[in-house]
Amino acid sequence: MNTKKVFYLMLAVFTVFCLVFSWSTSLWAHGEGTQIVPESLTVKAGDSYIYITWSAPTLTGGSAITNYRVYRGTDPGNLTLLTPLDNVLDYNDTGLTNNETYFYAISAVNGVGEGPQSNIVNATPKAPVIHVNEPPEVEITKPAEGAEVFGLIEVAGTSSDTDGSVEVVQIRIDDGEWIDIEGIAAWSYQIETTNLSNGP
Repeated sequence: MNTKKVFYLMLAVFTVFCLVFSWSTSLWAHGEGTQIVPESLTVKAGDSYIYITWSAPTLTGGSAITNYRVYRGTDPGNLTLLTPLDNVLDYNDTGLTNNETYFYAISAVNGVGEGPQSNIVNATPKAPVIHVNEPPEVEITKPAEGAEVFGLIEVAGTSSDTDGSVEVVQIRIDDGEWIDIEGIAAWSYQIETTNLSNGP
């Protein structure tokens, strides 16, 4: 009776040992070994290009990363392999169509094989906006156009710039020098007309 008890106890211990050993081996080969996922993906879009960066996987399963693979698509549910890379952490995708949204994922490869794809990121390349600077405008409000003047008169008006700021307003009489005058948005200047030639 005692012999049977000892025999069955030893068999049970051996069976448990086998199960634990088998589970541990499977975890390394199919778990950490291939769960190598690139992290912290970022994208920056420009004129016909998208620049992608990422960080190396935290877990490698004891096998060093050898290279990466870039997946791309215009539909996040349908990414295809764009290009394999060396062991680098960035990629510049050029020759893209502006105003088209592109989706990306990165996978890592080590001695065990290729790991799962990373989270998906997206960006839209755009052509640069060319800003045309409009010239400032100036208006003379005094004296009225066509008015006859004599002696000391005041010339006044306004200035504006729709996409900037006016720095200085200048006035010139006939073919004389340009003169800085007081005021910006509203300005004025006094002219002695006694010795000036009559206008046309």
